[in-house]
Amino acid sequence: IGFDQGDRVAVFMERSIQEVIVILGILKANAVCVPLDADFPLERVKYILANSESKCVVKSNGKVSFQEDYFEIIYEQSEYDCLSNSEIALENHSEDTAYVIYTSGSTGNPKGALINARGIINHAYAKMDALEVYGDDKIANNFSINVIASIWQMWTAICAGATMRIYSKQLGGDIYELLKQSERDRVSVLEIIPSQLSTYLSLIENGEPKLQFMYLRKLALTSEEIYSVVARKFYNEYSGIQLVNCYGQTECSDDVLHYVIPHDNMPDRIYLGQPARNTRILILNSYGMKQP
Repeated sequence: IGFDQGDRVAVFMERSIQEVIVILGILKANAVCVPLDADFPLERVKYILANSESKCVVKSNGKVSFQEDYFEIIYEQSEYDCLSNSEIALENHSEDTAYVIYTSGSTGNPKGALINARGIINHAYAKMDALEVYGDDKIANNFSINVIASIWQMWTAICAGATMRIYSKQLGGDIYELLKQSERDRVSVLEIIPSQLSTYLSLIENGEPKLQFMYLRKLALTSEEIYSVVARKFYNEYSGIQLVNCYGQTECSDDVLHYVIPHDNMPDRIYLGQPARNTRILILNSYGMKQP
């Protein structure tokens, strides 16, 4: 089928390299990617498909059929190996919408946030700055496809020429097993949420073997407040790993503030940090008025 520029194409697949290939193909075709968690309830998926006005769904074989409501493309690697790998004309512009990310809505229905190409690439390079990512790094991709953090994990690896390690949702939900596997895979850059870090520290306090991280050097923390007591506890165990506090919103293409948490002279309350590249932060009071 042909896509017109701006057409919405949903991706309903398990986390895998094939999923990454599909996303790149959608964007190369000047279409817009609507990522769906493979474990979403059917009613939620149907709502997002209708609300986003998706033209079709690319899915893994065996996924639920949407009958005649949407055109379905079942991804089979063997069917695409024989296709041409020549370049196609790229007509995308920086202000074009690249993704529609659905977040939990305050009224019960998920809300779609439009993410443009400029924001995605800017944030990928912002993460390269904040986490000092280079071509020899290995970056974990451990967030669900529909979570904004998964985008930087993919695009920073691509832009830096680094290696991306993709982890299943099941592994991502078990912080001890995720950290253990990431060490086996020699992951050097990983992002988790602070409560996961607290869980891991509690596990080793209560008898689980302490993991010896020989490769991890940057641990980014997002989505929740990181407390100084947790950061200090981590540094007492792992003085050679740098914690970075990350703060942002889906609507802003993810994190807009980064703070490298110091080993010494740590503040009692962890700062949000400095604005990311090409980003300006405005502080408003309770009346919505800009502060000096």
